Amino acid sequence: MPRTKSTDCLTTICLKNIAKNIDKYWFADVDRDFGENPHFLYIVGPFECLSGEQIQQLIYILSSFKLLRRQHLHVLISQNLRSLDLSQSVIIANNGLILKSVGYRCKKLTALNISNCSWIPATSIADVIRNLPLLKHLGLQQTKSNDLVMSAIAESCTHLLNLEISSCQVTDKGAQSLCGGKLANGPKCKSLVKLDIKATKIGINGAMLIIKTFKKLQMFKFADVVEAVKQIVEGNNNHTKNDENALKLCYLSATGVKCRGISSESIVTSVLCCPFVTDLTLYRGATNENVQYLLNLKFLRNLKITSDKAGDVTFDDGLLPVLKSKGDNLKYLGLYDIDDIDLCKLGFYCSNLERLKIFMPMFNPVKFNSSANYITNPKSGAFRHLKEFMLVIGEDDSILKTADLCFVLENSLKLEKLHLINSQCLTDNLLKRILLLNPLNHIDQIELETCHHITEDSVWQLIACQSPLKQLTLTGCHEITRQNLDQFKKFSKAQNLNLSIYGNIL
Repeated sequence: MPRTKSTDCLTTICLKNIAKNIDKYWFADVDRDFGENPHFLYIVGPFECLSGEQIQQLIYILSSFKLLRRQHLHVLISQNLRSLDLSQSVIIANNGLILKSVGYRCKKLTALNISNCSWIPATSIADVIRNLPLLKHLGLQQTKSNDLVMSAIAESCTHLLNLEISSCQVTDKGAQSLCGGKLANGPKCKSLVKLDIKATKIGINGAMLIIKTFKKLQMFKFADVVEAVKQIVEGNNNHTKNDENALKLCYLSATGVKCRGISSESIVTSVLCCPFVTDLTLYRGATNENVQYLLNLKFLRNLKITSDKAGDVTFDDGLLPVLKSKGDNLKYLGLYDIDDIDLCKLGFYCSNLERLKIFMPMFNPVKFNSSANYITNPKSGAFRHLKEFMLVIGEDDSILKTADLCFVLENSLKLEKLHLINSQCLTDNLLKRILLLNPLNHIDQIELETCHHITEDSVWQLIACQSPLKQLTLTGCHEITRQNLDQFKKFSKAQNLNLSIYGNIL
């Protein structure tokens, strides 16, 4: 049975009590004395004795209770803060005056996250950046950050290591500004290690300039890093696969979003010139032939790969040689429309895998394969470290055999998250068998969508098993009724279980 709700620590209890009484007691004088004047940048109040971590936690609690007001931030924003995250307080923090207060009060701030605060003017964002010279981590996703903000970062952020500007209106001109633009000595943020520019207006040319400017850049989140690297190599023969001259990038991706297409040559070139890659995403351009060049990536940990067309990438001819060589090092594997996936071989060769996501068939006619000799091998160690398993099956729900699904789940002794979509081989009897072999002692979330052969008996088994289950989602499962969902929720509440149950009956 899922665990009962735990008691908060004393600090959290005190902060929750402050939050519940903040207007009645702590802010009574503020409302009376300053309520008519909205132009104060900040007010020195009773929270100056709190640490920066406690102030941030109090802001989180106020947001979760839906009690946070703008006036609270005028008092809570303190010189004690070293890190400030307002991304969960979007409605209240979406104001240039609040950010101006941060610039005045938090001179020692090293981390600022205003992601999703999409109403703050770009000029206000640029001003606060100029006032916070010690910033190391800056989160600006889905804000009004533009080319002007990039100039402010290049001029001011000497210590910046991590910058996130995904879904912002930044263009190639902004990339040029970030890279120094007209600054005589180049940008001050030369130590940049992580940069996320996904869903911006920066194209291949801007990405190339960024890669060439920031020599320490490792995690560069851009839709088509592969193509940018290829074009850099074509224009500069100094970047080779030798460690001395190789790019330090740890992340490569090929999606075809920022270019007309991904050639096989682009994938081969980028892999050879970036030997330190740990994360590789190939949504376009992968073939059985160029996938073999992944054998050169000795640090590869996370791999996501799609077969564009039926047969472009198959399991036995394309992936299996890579898994035999690199499988023990892989922590995350995502496979999309790969034909003849053999879950048993996959588990055998990727014995340290922690996350596995399989989508099939989505666009191409594909199927699973099965190896009985691997299933019967008790010493294989398959899936012993698996923490997250997601399996999405398209219209052809007959492609997965019961024995294969059972093999994965009964061996995943450390499983924390399970998400199955259209897995019709999951039945009450199969689940009962799995729970006998694997009691799911670490399970945290289970999501079952359109799994039509499980009944309320299966759900009661999950609720009754001795597991730390916190979230159970049942969507479109024909044998689960609205009445069943209400019974599950009622039981969870009556037993004070730390379990949230969600459902959507189609």
